[in-house]
Amino acid sequence: MLKFYVILISSVLLLGVVLLIFIPTNGMLAFGTMVLPILIIVLAYLILRSKEKPDKKFDDDNWYDQP
Repeated sequence: MLKFYVILISSVLLLGVVLLIFIPTNGMLAFGTMVLPILIIVLAYLILRSKEKPDKKFDDDNWYDQP
């Protein structure tokens, strides 16, 4: 579910930037200055708070990879 939100927010950010470049109206400028930074902060929060567990365990006795 987290990947869905990251993809959704990333696509909205990309679409917003593209629309801001090609259609610089007052509404798009307001969207670009208020909504896009909030979306960037939310996206960074989601990425940093994702808890992916590593597959490998590193012990003190076995600190190197064995073949």
